[in-house]
Amino acid sequence: MSVFYLTVVLISALKLYCIAGRDIIAMPWDSYQYFWMSDALYWHNDGSLARRPVFPLFLALSRNTGIPLRLIFESLFIFSAFRMSSAVIRLGTPILVATIAFALTVFTPYSIECFDFAMVECLLVSILLLCTSELCYVFSSRGRSFWLHLCLFAVSVTLGWYSRSESALFLLAIFSEIFFCSILLYFRRSEKTLLFKNVSGFLATSVAVAIATLAVYSLNIKYFNYYSSVEIFQSKAFVRAYDAMQGLHIGKQTHFVPFSNEQMALASQLSPTFAKMYPSLQGKVGDTFRNISRNQAGVSEEIAGGWLLWALTEAAQNTGALTMAARQEVYRKVGAELEAGAKAQHIAIDRFPLALVDPHWRVWLPYFPASLSLAFRRLVPGHHPQNVLTQGVVPPEITQEFDRDANRRTALTVPGHPDEKSVRAGATLRFLASAYRPAVAVFLLVTLGFVAVFRKQVFQYRNLCGLLFISTLALLRVVLVALLDASAYPTGGIDRYMLPSAVLVPFMIALAFPRRRDYVQPAVSGAERAVLPS
Repeated sequence: MSVFYLTVVLISALKLYCIAGRDIIAMPWDSYQYFWMSDALYWHNDGSLARRPVFPLFLALSRNTGIPLRLIFESLFIFSAFRMSSAVIRLGTPILVATIAFALTVFTPYSIECFDFAMVECLLVSILLLCTSELCYVFSSRGRSFWLHLCLFAVSVTLGWYSRSESALFLLAIFSEIFFCSILLYFRRSEKTLLFKNVSGFLATSVAVAIATLAVYSLNIKYFNYYSSVEIFQSKAFVRAYDAMQGLHIGKQTHFVPFSNEQMALASQLSPTFAKMYPSLQGKVGDTFRNISRNQAGVSEEIAGGWLLWALTEAAQNTGALTMAARQEVYRKVGAELEAGAKAQHIAIDRFPLALVDPHWRVWLPYFPASLSLAFRRLVPGHHPQNVLTQGVVPPEITQEFDRDANRRTALTVPGHPDEKSVRAGATLRFLASAYRPAVAVFLLVTLGFVAVFRKQVFQYRNLCGLLFISTLALLRVVLVALLDASAYPTGGIDRYMLPSAVLVPFMIALAFPRRRDYVQPAVSGAERAVLPS
């Protein structure tokens, strides 16, 4: 193990050297929004309800350390990858295999650039690795150690739950494990312990999420008069209004456009409340998001699905609904009025099983296979990261906000002046990025070879449970990204969407590798050989 620890230190040092000249890039949109939420400690700014609280609170905590945020992201990522490597070794994975998985994870090309932006995926990727590692420790632990890792697993899942809305995938992954273990128990009575550990993981997670939900719910009521524990875009009132708006069955539907100008005009006739929002959507607010949709989604004179949420938010604000509670009431009225008006005029409202997804599936479904294929190809990145990212031109107040909140090293963010360390490390980064996809392919082929040779011994059920959990997390997120790409807006150029899934791939392969005692036979003494059956 000492060789393993030394190798981990060397790999970590190489990664830190490669990114030493990089820093957080100031952006006037999403990441800037997270920073002003962190300044308000989330619950002291009404606009915070557009997001979940974990990442803004993490930014507030990191700011007070004085450590550059870029280094915090990287250090936490390296630690979580190390934790995962140690966990799979405990399950019997060969040390060399775990070390290779660690190296491939740490040098995932997506991580080199994505960590330059203060986005929630920078934290979520570490949470995914930590929760998966704790689950592996749960499978391999007993006594007090089991209960400790069980609690850590529940806490990490809860942090993921309140980082992004799609984190319900955590519980879906646990459900799939329990189902798998239930089938095992039916055929193999010896696996009762494994089923107990899976059920314990689900129950502990449910309790932790319930406690966190109660806390967030109470704080939202106290500070926002908002009776929900989820962000505004997941609230019942908004989902009802949004689904009613995009479901209005009228005219020809356009790809990437769930709520067309024609549907908006009809909605303004059916709903007096929406009629107050309509001038903003046809005016300056709508023009802003139509320009973005044209540039990024190729949509002409319409608002694409990826930006409709924000357009509706600004339109609601312009009606005088300046607080989240007031906007919640606006959405509640719009949803009720649209449903009543459509029913009175015999206008159909189409629905889709998943909330907020464009119900006109005949428009986007033909694009879904290509989107899914693209997402799977991007699961193992093959592109080269840029040699260096430099600070673009943004308003001074935003730059100052990033300098203060991200503890930026301002010498690294001067426009047009890349840092010398980044330039020197560029050759190393390009080489590692170019070798990444071939390295993963070789790793997979070698693993499949060992599985084929030792196929009779390869089915270790606790390893399969860990593999099932990590695969479910990765693959369901791939499907969600493909769904976005097909129905809402192109995601092909947004690497951070794929980062949480991509870093799990090396450990998926490592967990499939036969355990070391399956093919390393222990030495047998002469006395033992004498009593062994021939």
